[in-house]
Amino acid sequence: MTKGNLQNIKSNFNTSGIFSELDIHFARFIQRFSVDREADIFIGAALVSRATAKGDICLKLDAMAETVLFDKQEGLDPVICPPVDKWRQKLFASPAVGKPGERCPLILDDQNRLYLYRYWEYEAKLSDAIRQRVKGELAEYNFKKFKPCLDRLFPDNGQGIDWQKVAAVIAVLKRFSVITGGPGSGKTYTIAGILALLLECTQQARLDICLTAPTGKAAARLGESIIQAKEHLACSNHIKGAIPAEVFTIHRLLKPITGTPYFRYNSDNPLPADVVVVDEASMVDLALMSKLLQAVAPDARLLLVGDKDQLASVEAGSVLGDICDRQVIHGFSKGFLKKIEDYTGTAMDYSAPMSKEGSGLQDCICVLKKSYRFSTQSGIGAISRAINLGDVESSLALLKSLTEKAVEWIELRSPGSMGAELARMVIEGYRKYLKINDPVLAMEAFNEFKILCALKIGPFGVNAVNHLAEQVLRRENLILNDPLARYPWYKGRPVLITRNDYNLGLFNGDIGITLPDPDTLDDKLHVYFPDAAGGFRRFLPHRLPEHETVFAMTVHKSQGSEFDHVILILPDKDYPLLTRELIYTGLTRARKMVSIWGTESVFKTAIVRKIERTSGLRDALWR
Repeated sequence: MTKGNLQNIKSNFNTSGIFSELDIHFARFIQRFSVDREADIFIGAALVSRATAKGDICLKLDAMAETVLFDKQEGLDPVICPPVDKWRQKLFASPAVGKPGERCPLILDDQNRLYLYRYWEYEAKLSDAIRQRVKGELAEYNFKKFKPCLDRLFPDNGQGIDWQKVAAVIAVLKRFSVITGGPGSGKTYTIAGILALLLECTQQARLDICLTAPTGKAAARLGESIIQAKEHLACSNHIKGAIPAEVFTIHRLLKPITGTPYFRYNSDNPLPADVVVVDEASMVDLALMSKLLQAVAPDARLLLVGDKDQLASVEAGSVLGDICDRQVIHGFSKGFLKKIEDYTGTAMDYSAPMSKEGSGLQDCICVLKKSYRFSTQSGIGAISRAINLGDVESSLALLKSLTEKAVEWIELRSPGSMGAELARMVIEGYRKYLKINDPVLAMEAFNEFKILCALKIGPFGVNAVNHLAEQVLRRENLILNDPLARYPWYKGRPVLITRNDYNLGLFNGDIGITLPDPDTLDDKLHVYFPDAAGGFRRFLPHRLPEHETVFAMTVHKSQGSEFDHVILILPDKDYPLLTRELIYTGLTRARKMVSIWGTESVFKTAIVRKIERTSGLRDALWR
């Protein structure tokens, strides 16, 4: 292409608003490597930079080849991506582009996937680590103790296959295992049972166990759940005491090196742990998961736990979904299936096709199929299954059913016309907790109701709903805030922490309630946060890290939380982030009832749209 054409392309990119300054700056940097300043290289570099910012790991050239990026407009010619063959040729002609294994700013593989080097390296190291871990089986356990302990910790439920028991067998035999399942499927209890089983059957004198989760809120919740689950385990107090309740965030576990993207624990300095359990694994992005696996010692057990159907990580990748090969049901290999039957004492009437060969990953994954929160007749359970299947008509029929009381559909109208109904729900949902002075009881009441929004901004977003909630509650004299005052604190103000503070032990996603000390006559306000031991910690408002009011919160921020009644508000027009996974995640935060506010067209479009993040991880593990 001529210099004029390249200048035309740069002008289009600069004025489009589609590409960020970082995308354009990176494209210019890469394009300078080419002697003839090829425009096709500029386009490829800008597109792969934008793709990673959107959550993809790489750019699939086939999907963009011959796509019109910009139509002809006044003073500027159209910009069209080249055909794949020509594009590959131009890219490989640049010193900035290499093949897998070469050290170049961009990597292009034989499946026409174009990567930033660091993302290619993260993906390659992660897939290599998983493939190495799935090989063979472990023998460091007492075989004679194993089956009796298994039967005691996971007693026969008389209801067919006990998938928690199957998960326990996998976790004992494999260095790498995955437990996935929907809300209320018993994932945390299964973790506790597996740890007790390992402690009872290990051949080692002691077992070093690390529990971790991607966020502070998820870590605190896992700690609380483990404490509760231990009480129900059929094992000695000695074994219960050896199961840790302290849970670290992944960053805290790996120990960041200040000012760098590196951690103190890595492949050269592995974690001193025999067992590492990662909860809420669906929230872990590619870069962090890759670094975590490199830091887990080769002979240690690694157990990933999460819901593969939930929202993917905020940062790039859909790692748990790729590891589980989401949307595909894999059967166990015939040899491993026989072992499961022998250990569990249950015939596996399992309809999924069984693999004769393969990477071995199919033998490392267990899907917990029974929900202990939602019965087979539960409306929330039924609609969550329909949404996961992308069944639009069944989902809408369940929402609009007059006989189903646990789910409700409210057709969204203009923000003004919806205000009165939403105001009524805010008063009804929050009145109870705002009249309670005890922080423990106030938090229990506060968690009975929550408004979840798909978006942060806009008339149906978190910011607008929080503003409305404060207006309504102030009008009802339930809160005494002054919207014009510089001091935003008032009795009953709920706050969401948005930045980790390791010194205070407050983490992104933690929720607290502002109250005076209930044991004194002092009106000084403190913010109370629940702790893992079932009590509360309090802080003066000015000590808190970054935070925001949280009468409403985004679906992303709600992951790992549960509320009795949830209102899920969808916007009145379509946005790319509205997906099947977002609606599934939002509605399954509800324990008893969910109300979905939206338009049929937006709801239908969201159910059909799946999170499709481009990567090569699934192919590397399964193909």
